Amino acid sequence: MKSSEAYRSSVLRILKFNLIPEMNAKQVKKYFILADNAKALLQKSFNQLGLSGRFLDRILKIFRTIADLEKSELIKVAHLGEAMNYWVLDKKM
Repeated sequence: MKSSEAYRSSVLRILKFNLIPEMNAKQVKKYFILADNAKALLQKSFNQLGLSGRFLDRILKIFRTIADLEKSELIKVAHLGEAMNYWVLDKKM
């Protein structure tokens, strides 16, 4: 596992070049680390809503952006909630 400083450096490098939207699924898995309770909630949400893997890749990028804005290494439940609220609002429009 990478040290916190190495992880932070990797994320900052990605953000510096604004590459989050361009990341592939392998990179998303490597750099987007979810807290255990966030991972459980995400799995439950996907099972209940029947969402696709493609959607997962897209929404994980939103989770990561929200976590980065809060300077959080882990994607937390609060980040999931905020991103899902944006998704619901977008669906209503």
